[in-house]
Amino acid sequence: MQGQVRFSLPPLTPVVKRLMGVLGGAFLIQVLVGAALGMGALEWNASVERWFGLYLPTLLSGALWQPLTSMLLHSMDGWSHLLFNLVTLYFFGTLLEAAVGGRRLLRTVLVAGLLSGVAVLAGDAMRWAVLADPRLVPTVGASGAISGLIGAICAIAWSSWLNFFFFRARGWHLLVAVVVIDLLRVVAGAPISLVGHWTGLLVGLWMFGPHLRPRALWRRWRGRRRGGRGHLRVVEGGRGGNGDRTLH
Repeated sequence: MQGQVRFSLPPLTPVVKRLMGVLGGAFLIQVLVGAALGMGALEWNASVERWFGLYLPTLLSGALWQPLTSMLLHSMDGWSHLLFNLVTLYFFGTLLEAAVGGRRLLRTVLVAGLLSGVAVLAGDAMRWAVLADPRLVPTVGASGAISGLIGAICAIAWSSWLNFFFFRARGWHLLVAVVVIDLLRVVAGAPISLVGHWTGLLVGLWMFGPHLRPRALWRRWRGRRRGGRGHLRVVEGGRGGNGDRTLH
């Protein structure tokens, strides 16, 4: 019997509630401090992003806090960047927290956010080394961290069903959909960081999907080549059991 994961509108969980408050509060501070200093919105936004976002020139000048602070910032060009991340955090964060607990969710956010930030900076460094004028731009937002939550959900429900409002999909279907949507957004001209998003996805998959790691995939492939002899497979629920996983 194959496990099934039910997806419904989840109640707001404690850690997700605090994370949403932190992101919203950080954005409010961005707006209020800029207004208090009497700086124009564009000038203030550019200054904040250069020093507290992911921006290689200022990082090399000593702004080593950027991988952490960049997760707290969002573009001040409008509310859409922040709202999109808050909605995504609400849906996938509450689902993951209900399944694995607040501590593991928080650890996933931090690890995915930090590593995606490092990956963005590493990519910028490679461009800087190859191109004489790479025209680097700051990167801000919690998308890498939140992508880690999505990757975790994909790993947990890899072969199980996630029931959405009007359709259902397996975890790997969700992963493919997220990758395709990111690519379409880039083609449409959206200023998103594929490196940051996809690094977060990979971190979530790695942390919650030991069965998806290269060594496990290699062993599974070898087992199939040998006809499956000598290998055991865990089946959730069992015959006549009531052990289907259900995440609300």
